[in-house]
Amino acid sequence: MRKEDQFTFEDLSKVFAYDPKTGKITWRIASRNTKIGDEAGGISVVRKCAGGAYRYVGYKGGHIQGARLAWLLGHGEWPPQQVGVKDGNAVNLALDNLFLRHTVKGPFSTKSEYHSAHHRENPHVKRISRLKRSFDMGLAEYSAMIALQGNKCAICGSEETDKRRGKLRALAVDHDHETGKVRGLLCGACNKGIGLLKDDAEILRKAAAYLDKHTA
Repeated sequence: MRKEDQFTFEDLSKVFAYDPKTGKITWRIASRNTKIGDEAGGISVVRKCAGGAYRYVGYKGGHIQGARLAWLLGHGEWPPQQVGVKDGNAVNLALDNLFLRHTVKGPFSTKSEYHSAHHRENPHVKRISRLKRSFDMGLAEYSAMIALQGNKCAICGSEETDKRRGKLRALAVDHDHETGKVRGLLCGACNKGIGLLKDDAEILRKAAAYLDKHTA
C-alpha cells in the first residue's frame, strides 16, 4: 500500500478542491505558506515520461502524485492501478484525460471474453459504462455534481453511509423515470425512499404532513 493511501477521500476532499474539467487542484484550507484557493502542488522531474514530468502535491510531510490525487477526488476512491494521461501531458489532470493503465491477463478467444475480464478486474470501467448507458453522462459530469453538492445528498444533506464490501457507496444518480433527466445525487436511503413512494411529490407531501401531525 502506498503511504498516501492511509488518507481517505473524506480526509482529502476537505483539504483539496478539484475541478474535473480543468484538472486544477486547489487548497480548501490556509496554512503558513498557502491561502485558500491557491493551486496545490509543484512539478518535479523524477523520470522522463510522455509529458516530461510528474506532478506532486505535498501533504503532511509527504508527496502525493497529482494524477492519483485527481483520480481520488474525481472518483471518490484511490485508483487500483497506475494512472496514465491520454494526451501525454503528465501535468494535465483533467478527469477526462486520466485513465487506468489496465493489465488484463489472457489469452482470450473473443473480444467479449476480454471485455468481461477487463470489467471484472477494473470496476471503474464498469462504473463508466453504467453512467454512460443509464444516464448518458461521463465521470467528469458526475464528479462535477459531487463537487457542487459537497459530496452530500441533495435531499437530506448527509454524506453516504451505505457500504458495499466494506467500502462506502458512491452517491446514487437520481433521474426522472419518464424523461430520463438527471435531477441530482442522493444517498441510498433517500434514493430508495422516494422510489418506494413512487417518485410522487404529492405522496411525499402527504407523508410529511402525516409526520408533522403526529410529531409531539
